Amino acid sequence: MIDHARSLVYRWLPLYPDTRPWVDHQARKALWRSEDGWLDTFRGADSLTREQVGDLINWKWQRYPAKRSQSWRGVDSNWNHVSSRIRLALAKADTEDDNAAVDTLRGRTGGIPNWETAMASVVLAACRPAIYTLADSRALRTLMLLEGRPAREIQGMRWFPRTRWPGYLGTCRELSVGLPVRLRDLDRAFWTANGRQEP
Repeated sequence: MIDHARSLVYRWLPLYPDTRPWVDHQARKALWRSEDGWLDTFRGADSLTREQVGDLINWKWQRYPAKRSQSWRGVDSNWNHVSSRIRLALAKADTEDDNAAVDTLRGRTGGIPNWETAMASVVLAACRPAIYTLADSRALRTLMLLEGRPAREIQGMRWFPRTRWPGYLGTCRELSVGLPVRLRDLDRAFWTANGRQEP
């Protein structure tokens, strides 16, 4: 799997965030640096302000207005609850209790209303980027390609199931070390590939 992953990262990472030829390579690198600089403002945080949470929601769901509104409704429902769940999830992340960290933020497990694994992972990946990555259906499709899943199954994946979180996170960590590439750059490549072999 690692050789296949290396070739995918090599082909797709330089195309992040969009495969359309709208900018040159230097402009893409500038965008990455800008995004990295912004994400670094969350690194190591033990809690987040409402504005920071809003920024993460808007970043995650910039192409999906319905998901963005859904996540915002969860935040607007009770900020004190949201804030306490984020603090608790980040404390659990520090003990590397991966399942508890993500479930502390998921609405279905007493976390933030309307939040699923994808949005929960954004907080973890932004604040603990060395050990967490984003749970994203596009990136999951690419991992499914590496697993040798049928094309129909890959393209049928429309959301990130909670059951995939432990294995997905573990595989991404292994690939990050083995390639070697940062988890954030692995996610960028996987997200851009979106389950496709070639650009």
